[in-house]
Amino acid sequence: MPARICTISSGRFAVAIVVTFITFVKDNFPQAADLKWLLKLGGLFNKTHVSAGRFNAGEKLWFWGGLTLLGLIVSGSGLVLDLLVPGLDYTRGNLQIASVIHIVGTVLLITAAFGHIYMGTIGVEGAFDAMATGLVDDEWAREHHDLWYQDIESGKVPRVRTAEGAANANDATGPARA
Repeated sequence: MPARICTISSGRFAVAIVVTFITFVKDNFPQAADLKWLLKLGGLFNKTHVSAGRFNAGEKLWFWGGLTLLGLIVSGSGLVLDLLVPGLDYTRGNLQIASVIHIVGTVLLITAAFGHIYMGTIGVEGAFDAMATGLVDDEWAREHHDLWYQDIESGKVPRVRTAEGAANANDATGPARA
C-alpha cells in the first residue's frame, strides 16, 4: 500500500517542487548579508537582529537544500524505484541503492520541513499570519526582513505584487505580498 501511495503522489510532488522553485527562485539567490546572517546564526543565541532580505539565509538554505536538492534526490530516486528511467539496468543492487537514497532523502526532507513548519507557525511571532494572508505590516517587515523593507521603501521592489494583493493591502498596512 505505501508503494502505491508513493506512485500516485510522486508526480504531484515533482510538479509542486518545480512550481515552487519557479515561483521563489528569484528571491533566493545568496547575497552578502546572508553570510553575516549565517555567521551569527540569525541571532538565535544572542537575540540580536541580523539583517535579511525577503528571505533570510535560513530560509534560503531550506529552499536550496531542502526543496531543491533533497526534492530532486527524492524525485530522482523515486523515478528509479518506479522503473521509469530509460536505459537503466534495474538490478536488485541498483534498486536497493535507490531505495536507501530515497529513504534517507525523504527522512532528511521531512526533518527539515518540520523545522521550517515550526519556525513558520510558533517559532516566529507573526510568521503564520504572514503566510496565511500573504501580507505583513511595516513593523514586522522592518523587524524581521529589514533589507527587503528598505527595497520596498526605496521603490526598488513593488509594495504589492499582485492584483489580489492590492485589494487586500487596502485592509492592511503591509509592505508587500510575502
